Amino acid sequence: MSPNKEFWSSSKGFVLAMAGSAIGLGNIWRFSYIMGKYGGAAFMLVYLAAIFLIGLPIMLCELSLGRASGKGPLEAMTELAPKKTKLSFLAAVALILCATAFALKGLYFYAGTCGFFALGALLFGWGFLGFTVTFLTPLMIAVFYSVVGGWIIVYAIISPMGRIFREPAFSAELLDNIVTASGSQFWVTIAAALAFFLATAFIVMAGVQKGIERFSKIFMPLIFILIVAIIIRALTLPNAHEGLRFLFLPDFSKLSAEGVMAALGQAFFTLSLGSGVGIAYGSYLGRSSSLPKTACTIVIMDTFASILAGLAIFPLLFSTGLSPEEGTSLVFKVLPVAFGKLPLSPLWGTLFFLMLLLAALTSSISMLEGAVQGIMQKLYLSRAKAVILLIIVLGPLVPLTAVSAANYSNVPKLGQFFTETLKLRSESFFAILDNTTCLWLMPLAGLMTLLYVSYVWGNKSALEEMNCFNAFDWLFSKMWLFVVRFISPVLVIMAFLKGLGIFF
Repeated sequence: MSPNKEFWSSSKGFVLAMAGSAIGLGNIWRFSYIMGKYGGAAFMLVYLAAIFLIGLPIMLCELSLGRASGKGPLEAMTELAPKKTKLSFLAAVALILCATAFALKGLYFYAGTCGFFALGALLFGWGFLGFTVTFLTPLMIAVFYSVVGGWIIVYAIISPMGRIFREPAFSAELLDNIVTASGSQFWVTIAAALAFFLATAFIVMAGVQKGIERFSKIFMPLIFILIVAIIIRALTLPNAHEGLRFLFLPDFSKLSAEGVMAALGQAFFTLSLGSGVGIAYGSYLGRSSSLPKTACTIVIMDTFASILAGLAIFPLLFSTGLSPEEGTSLVFKVLPVAFGKLPLSPLWGTLFFLMLLLAALTSSISMLEGAVQGIMQKLYLSRAKAVILLIIVLGPLVPLTAVSAANYSNVPKLGQFFTETLKLRSESFFAILDNTTCLWLMPLAGLMTLLYVSYVWGNKSALEEMNCFNAFDWLFSKMWLFVVRFISPVLVIMAFLKGLGIFF
């Protein structure tokens, strides 16, 4: 282990940093519109089951791998077990079969992706999974996260002026111009996305304790304070009880098989599973902490944040006569209209977008950290040089994604390459990054992590690493052992197949 190895200053700092990674756009933006789409409380119940059957088991696997190895995702698996095993070979064979099937259907982008992963698995075994988790997944997420973060910055800046709340037509036009990067918003969209990306990078550059932990300790409590203030105001509105009914009284007639699979996918997205965050942050954790207790605390905080987001958003929507089934535009187009019907709308709207911006930053920070850690360990660079390298590499991708978030009108040659040359059915470069990470890389990485811990590193080693100090820890670990071997992998495979459109 490097003599310059960093650690969290306290268990509290670690929990807040991990909670910050989990509590982000997935809880406030994505969770709200998905819950609105799939029936409210009925979706919530399935989501809670998914959190404890998928989210918590995989998080414990990642934290155990990180602390046991003392390494980031790039080297953790090869540090604890052989690089190549029979299981990694079987995974390569399965990927080759998938590549062949996609090629026969003319889906050459997907065929090439599967072939790339198969070659990596054959040559580098489990080390290639570390590369995928450390670099591809979190960095792709960091890029499109910066784009959404840029949209939030624009809304947070203009909210105090109040026009987006007074004039619904202006708010809708503003969102369309920002997302499409058209007209006067072209350079604004690029600048805001780069500002969010650079802010994330500089916080990571400050280090584990002085950057990530300090930011989390200050702003995570502030996020909860802001959202509680918005909840109190929302619950005092007329007909707010209809929002509570939607949130807490399940209507299973509105819950489809698609909604069940969406809940499984949301469990991945909201906890940043399969992106190496748990491994990276776990490697900085001291050995005195009980991992079952720590992981449960993080999952409970994340779930609590999702419920708080629902308490803030749905009573507000129902009290103002707006629909919760508005999809991805819920936060940016519908909520400003709702805030506009309140007294002091600029105040409440500004508080909401400020809270959303802080939540997005805490998650974005965790995505960059795993990659920075991997570069530091592999190339023997300082933290500052590793961050600068990432800025140079990812910097051009952020504006490219920002101007092609809705379609390829701003970059027609790029669109022609993806849609005609690669035969990729995608309306935008943003969608490619989003779908590839959420539907492919994160579930696959989560599944491989489960299999690695159960059948390569071994459950016994993982249990020893968890530090079970009492009867609760011991009982919990035994339940975890059963779930991680027999239940979680099946559910992850179902979510993955659904994401590809070949299940249900």
